[in-house]
Amino acid sequence: MNRCMLVALLATSFQCGAIHAAQISEFLDVSRPGLPGRLFVPDGAADSDPLPIILFMHGAGEQGNDNTQQIGRNIDELLALAKDRRAYIYAPQSDSEGQGIHNWNDITRTTAVKDTLDSILASENIDPTRIYLTGISMGGGGAWNMSDRYPGFFAAVAPMAGVQPDSGFDPAHILDSPTWAFHARDDELISHTISRTVTNGVLRVAGEPELTYPANDDTTTTFDYRNDAIGFRYTEYPTGGHRIWREVYPIEEFGDWMFAQAVPEPTTAWWVLVLMLAFTSRRAVRRTR
Repeated sequence: MNRCMLVALLATSFQCGAIHAAQISEFLDVSRPGLPGRLFVPDGAADSDPLPIILFMHGAGEQGNDNTQQIGRNIDELLALAKDRRAYIYAPQSDSEGQGIHNWNDITRTTAVKDTLDSILASENIDPTRIYLTGISMGGGGAWNMSDRYPGFFAAVAPMAGVQPDSGFDPAHILDSPTWAFHARDDELISHTISRTVTNGVLRVAGEPELTYPANDDTTTTFDYRNDAIGFRYTEYPTGGHRIWREVYPIEEFGDWMFAQAVPEPTTAWWVLVLMLAFTSRRAVRRTR
């Protein structure tokens, strides 16, 4: 399925044309011990209003410790989106040791990603309410895991053709961030049934009925479930193969959705509750002395 065919499927405008190949020189090195990583900084970022950031989790083919593979293979369309919408991209690299295509299941590794992201937030001109998360293939499973392990932290989450998340995955946490997942039924590497299973798990904990999907051999029907009440959407294309992200990232509707999301800032009532809890805790400590 080429990009322009997808326009008819989604009835949205599509940015056809050549995509600039990402260059290492466009990214800063933000590696930490045990976790290589790269950061794209938009032009003029320091002198603008705070900008959003996208955490990009790569697939199994980009594993290693060279700090280049996660930039050189499957980030081009996302980089074009970030340039167009003026957003940072943080792209960590997972090594190839242990867990195979489930490398982003490792809690030590995802903790290191979050710690590095926190450091970037502290040093760059980033809007903390507009932190976006997306991942492809192995990184799609990583996106499910990060959303689960840091509920409510991400303003939007977009797993693409994701592998199965970790065994401790709690679908209830996905409801804390607006999420739009994607897969293709003819994915030759990662079965679309994984995304269906995660979707049904999220719907169950939300008290919503499970979905009836097209037949596995249906090559014409695009399945698009959208539930704004719980902030969850799942799109399944009949064709497109495994690398569906190359088709999705350039879709205008996808960019509009992602960059419209923001984590609500704490209300006055929230701050009052925090102060009351702190005051109560302080009194309790004094009484025990």
